[in-house]
Amino acid sequence: MTAVGLGGHDAKMKRRKNKTNKIIKALNPEQLHMGGHSLGGGTLNHTIANSKKVRDKLISAKTFNAAAHPVFSNGTAVSKKVEKELENKVEHHRIKNDPVSAGFTTGNVPFGKLKTHSVKQDSNKGKSMLQNFAEKFTAIGQAKKFTEKGIHAHLISHFHDGSIKKKNKKKNKK
Repeated sequence: MTAVGLGGHDAKMKRRKNKTNKIIKALNPEQLHMGGHSLGGGTLNHTIANSKKVRDKLISAKTFNAAAHPVFSNGTAVSKKVEKELENKVEHHRIKNDPVSAGFTTGNVPFGKLKTHSVKQDSNKGKSMLQNFAEKFTAIGQAKKFTEKGIHAHLISHFHDGSIKKKNKKKNKK
């Protein structure tokens, strides 16, 4: 539903918000630190946008390649006041070329700050010379390479295996 801009009407989104509200009611935490990847990041954004109970306890939230539509808000639109309140609490991290979080590249960040990272992909690794030739000079090969690049960019492992940190350290040394 998120991909077609109807995420705000998706039962998964509403269940996540309702379940989170029940947990807050039952445990009454003083602080909330939340996170999610892909669909989990998209449902987290929906929950934050639509639950004052969550926002009142929220200290920090981080999403990783969160589901985001390039045009529609998917139920994550908030008032200017709420947007300002969340500005320093929410970080959205995405990898360049990730198709799931591509909506953030159009400026459709509902609240918080966006950080875009790059990772290196060796698309030739483990392929024969014939496979590399086919990818370079055929339409199907080009489509396959584009798909592989998107799948590689979406991996959650980039956020914990050090591939981002190593690249950023190299940039800072220059």
